[in-house]
Amino acid sequence: MDKPKVLVGCPTCNHYEYCTDTYIAAVKNLSYTNYDILLMDNSETDDYFNKYKTKVPMIKTKRIENLKELIARDRNLLRQKAIEGNYDYFLSLEIDVIPPKDVIEKLLSHDKKVVSGVYFKEYGVKIKKAGKLVKSYNTPLPLVWVKHGNPEEDLMRQLNASEVEDHRLIEAKLSGVGCVLIHRDILKKIEFRIDKSRISCDDVWFADDVRKLGFKNYVDTSVKCKHLIKDKKIKFNVTNF
Repeated sequence: MDKPKVLVGCPTCNHYEYCTDTYIAAVKNLSYTNYDILLMDNSETDDYFNKYKTKVPMIKTKRIENLKELIARDRNLLRQKAIEGNYDYFLSLEIDVIPPKDVIEKLLSHDKKVVSGVYFKEYGVKIKKAGKLVKSYNTPLPLVWVKHGNPEEDLMRQLNASEVEDHRLIEAKLSGVGCVLIHRDILKKIEFRIDKSRISCDDVWFADDVRKLGFKNYVDTSVKCKHLIKDKKIKFNVTNF
C-alpha cells in the first residue's frame, strides 16, 4: 500500500530569515519518504525569494498590509496546491517551528483528520501584592487550549507544560497551526479565514470550522517541536484572540 502523499509548507517572509536555513535543513531531513515542500514568500522585496528559491520550492506572493489576512491568503494558496496536487494531507509547519524527524509518521499514525504537534511560547507572568508588582517572569506554555468549565458555555483554557509531558493523544478545542496535519477531506471543505471585525487569527477560525463540521481537533503530545521566536524581528502573534 502506498504511503499517503503529504505537502509540507507555510507562508514566510524576510523577517524570518534568522531561522529559514534551520527550517529548510529540518524539513529536508524528515524521515518520511512521500512528501514535498512548498513555501509562500510574501516579503516586501525579492531579496529573500532570490536567496532561498534554489534551496527549497518557493512561490513569490504579493505583500498586503493586513498581516492576518496575508497569512490566511497564503495558507489558502498552499491548501489549493495540496488539493490540486492530489495530496492526501497538508502539514502546516510554520517557518519558526522545527519538528522531530518523524513528525509525519507520528501524526499519521493516529488516522485523524486533524492532528497537531506541540510547541511552546513564553508568556509573561506578573505577581502583585497590595497592588504592587513583587515579581515578574516568563514561563513557556504550549499553544494548546482545551474545553473548560460548563460544557454549555464555549469556554477554554490553555494547558500548562506539565499537562503535555506524557505522550498521549488529546482532544483540543484549539491549537496553533504551526504544526498541524490536515487531511484533504478537511481541506476541501474548509478555507483558512479571518474575521476582520475580530482580532482572532486564522488558527482560531480553522479550529472552530473543524468543530462545526463535526470533526475534532487532536494533539499528539509526543510530537514536541522547537519554536524559534527568541530573535524574531516581526511582532506578530498568530494565536492572539
